[in-house]
Amino acid sequence: TWGGRAAASFRLSREAATPAERVQRFHDGETYRGEAMEHAAMAEDGGALLRAIRDEVEAERAPASEALKRTLAGR
Repeated sequence: TWGGRAAASFRLSREAATPAERVQRFHDGETYRGEAMEHAAMAEDGGALLRAIRDEVEAERAPASEALKRTLAGR
């Protein structure tokens, strides 16, 4: 659930109409990502869930981060 929310927030960040919305959605994504990682770390599966969530969320986070950097740089 937290991982899905994080991924969705990062997608919404890229699609946001204004810089303020882009920053807010990215911040939401970071908050949800932290929760997802904390909960996944408690699974007793040798870290498999943690790695899977990290990889899946990062696939959305990386492009959102780049888009946010461009927005803040005025490009």
